[in-house]
Amino acid sequence: NFSNVAAGQSRTNLTVALQTDSLGTFSQTITLNGLSQNTGGFNGSLGPVTITLIGEVAGEGAVAPTLKIQLVGADVVLSWPLAEHGWVLHTSNDISTWSPFTGRVVDTATEHTATIPRGGEFKMFFRLQK
Repeated sequence: NFSNVAAGQSRTNLTVALQTDSLGTFSQTITLNGLSQNTGGFNGSLGPVTITLIGEVAGEGAVAPTLKIQLVGADVVLSWPLAEHGWVLHTSNDISTWSPFTGRVVDTATEHTATIPRGGEFKMFFRLQK
């Protein structure tokens, strides 16, 4: 619980920990149910803010490479190091169901690159998986 965060301020030093003694992918959802109050007497609830945290504990040698994500015009451009082999790009619109990316992956001199038109999607999720 925290309080006395004024408009435009932020709360820092919040900590999230992931237990690493079991392999696998883990997710947890945090819902913040904020309240708004002011000196004029307003006291009401704000709409909930939901944050989903996802972590993966992988065995030795199975750490996924860094996946770079950029917005370029109306496209999402993803890339990861060319030296990393065997990783498959997966996509999701809601993080509960993942599918292998079926589009084209182009290899440059240094990276694997995939370009995805964003279209009307405002939420897109990506991960690399062996």
